[in-house]
Amino acid sequence: MTRTRLMQGAMIALVTFLVGCGGGSSEDTVAADATFTSLDDIVAFYDERTAEGQTNAAAELMARVHAETPVQEDIVAAVREMQPMNELDQAVRERFDAPLTQGGEQGFGTASSPLQITESGDDRAQATTTGPDGTDATIHFVRVGEEWWISGYTFEYPMQEDLPPGAEVSDMVEMMQGMAGTMSSVATDLQRRLDAGEFSSVEEVRTAMNAAITAAMMQGG
Repeated sequence: MTRTRLMQGAMIALVTFLVGCGGGSSEDTVAADATFTSLDDIVAFYDERTAEGQTNAAAELMARVHAETPVQEDIVAAVREMQPMNELDQAVRERFDAPLTQGGEQGFGTASSPLQITESGDDRAQATTTGPDGTDATIHFVRVGEEWWISGYTFEYPMQEDLPPGAEVSDMVEMMQGMAGTMSSVATDLQRRLDAGEFSSVEEVRTAMNAAITAAMMQGG
């Protein structure tokens, strides 16, 4: 039961971090080189990229995440390994004008209300935002040297809340890492099939994706 709950939690975490991430364009690379020397600057950047009607920029925002612990390093690595899924999401949006996942307009980096700073100090701050579904989320910030970053605790804290009894965040992250590789491989194959004209609707892509992930998990589990 614990393993099943961990797997479900890991899948939810990956989807929460990634849904819609593929919506960025080739111009959405500024965050990789940008620096934010004040909290106001990075908050303004986050709000600009998550404004209503703005191209989804979760992948760009991920470039501004600072992992503060080994667990967070593993989380960020797992999310970045999912780039083929991001690219598939973008291709599906362009082809069918709909996100790859049914929750594709939710999650980190999707349209949300402007951040409201709730705590602020010299080196740390946190703010809340409300997504289109009315769910509140907390974004943590940290100053490293002279720069402000989105803290990896933005992702670790919610995972701690969803752990089954007796489990550790590292257990869920380990499962996330395994799933990331599987989902990346699935996305690469689905991209090939999409390019070949095999799918005529987003529903067909979703069905094929769910079946492929389920089969891969069963084979590996």
